[in-house]
Amino acid sequence: MKSQSEENDSLVVGNFSATLSAGHAKDLLKGLEALGDQTIFTFSADKGLETGMVSNDVSTLIRCQLSPELFDEYTFVGDAPIKLGVVLERVKDITKTLTTKDTLKFEYDSKQPNVLLIDANNMRRTIRLVKLGLLKEVPIMPIPENGWDYNFDIPIKSVKDYLRAVPKGLSEFSVIVNQSMETFTLLTSGESPLELSLVPENWNCTADSRTHYGVEKLAAGISMAKKTNATIYGGDSLPVLIQWNHAENFKCECGVAPRMK
Repeated sequence: MKSQSEENDSLVVGNFSATLSAGHAKDLLKGLEALGDQTIFTFSADKGLETGMVSNDVSTLIRCQLSPELFDEYTFVGDAPIKLGVVLERVKDITKTLTTKDTLKFEYDSKQPNVLLIDANNMRRTIRLVKLGLLKEVPIMPIPENGWDYNFDIPIKSVKDYLRAVPKGLSEFSVIVNQSMETFTLLTSGESPLELSLVPENWNCTADSRTHYGVEKLAAGISMAKKTNATIYGGDSLPVLIQWNHAENFKCECGVAPRMK
């Protein structure tokens, strides 16, 4: 157990104030809650808010960056990023009363290191923070040793719609990439397979591939995505990585491990 002096030594001295659209906050919470209930919010001067979530079985992750320019107001004072352990439900208690046109204001000061203040609609909530040591850091998706077999752009809504249409009882699907035909196909197995075939944009592929992924895993990872194009990276027996701009200055990515046969 750390002594009080050790805790003070590890504390980042600083403060911030950040006002965000309630719509963006709701979308962020939706994406994070699909994988877990508590996470780390990292605020910094140059990158704004960085956060993410990794599933309990470490098969799926999501990472988001909300740049300072996304916020209606953003001020940060400190020499290093400030990391806060947050229970999402405590934030959602406020956002669920807001419309997308509302805003909420996050305030933190290391003089009160155990709380985050949130203001919205003349309400102020004091959020008790979670010890960082109890939370998982969300890893950065590594680039495969031999690189990705493919990357190109696809409409992410088409993928979401496909996953919703997969019959209950089917837990996995195949991602099939045909290099010569320049096609990207999602396909379930069984007597009545469900197929989605797309012709991607910005095609870049070095080999054919067919890899299996969990339906619920990918559906959870892209749950917050809306109607936009996304860049997908993958390959034979490789994880799949999907990156998209949720809005200008609001970047997201999802990674899902393959199911090995």
